[in-house]
Amino acid sequence: MLKAIVMFFVMLLLMLVGACASDGNVEQKEPTKETARLFTVVRISDKDSGKDIKMWQGDEIQVTLNSNRTTGYMWMLPRGWSGDGVLKQVGEAEYRPDKKNEGMVGKGGTSEWRFKAMKPGKVELVIDYRRPWERTRSSKAFSVNIEVVEKDRDRRIVDTKY
Repeated sequence: MLKAIVMFFVMLLLMLVGACASDGNVEQKEPTKETARLFTVVRISDKDSGKDIKMWQGDEIQVTLNSNRTTGYMWMLPRGWSGDGVLKQVGEAEYRPDKKNEGMVGKGGTSEWRFKAMKPGKVELVIDYRRPWERTRSSKAFSVNIEVVEKDRDRRIVDTKY
C-alpha cells in the first residue's frame, strides 16, 4: 500500500513538472490601446530632417541615418551639445553595414542614435555628417525640433504619428 502511495505522488510530481515545461516559444500579443503607450520608441530617419516632433517624457527616440564610413565621414553630435536636459543620449551611436552586397568594398550602412526624453521642454537635435579630423564645416547635417510634453495620468496623446 505504501508503495502505491509513493508511486502516485511520484507520478503526480512528474505530471506537474511536465505541465510547467515550455518549448521556449512565448506567444507575443499585439499591443492594445491600453498597453501601446506605456513606453514608446519614436523612430525617425534622414527623411524626417527639418520636422517638428512631439513626444512624451520618458519615451525614447531612435534616429537612423544613412552613412558610409569607408569615406571617412561619420555622424557626430556637435561639440558641447547637451540636449538642455530635455534629451539625453542613451549609449553610443552604432554603425550597421548594409547586409546586401556582403563583402563589397565601399558599401554604406546606417548609424543609429538613441535618446531619452528626460523632462518637458523644447530642444533642437542636430547631428553633423563630417570627418572627425577635419576642422571644416559639416558636409551635411540632420536636425529635428523636439518638444517633450509631460505624460498625463491616463497616457493619452493627440498626435501619435511618429
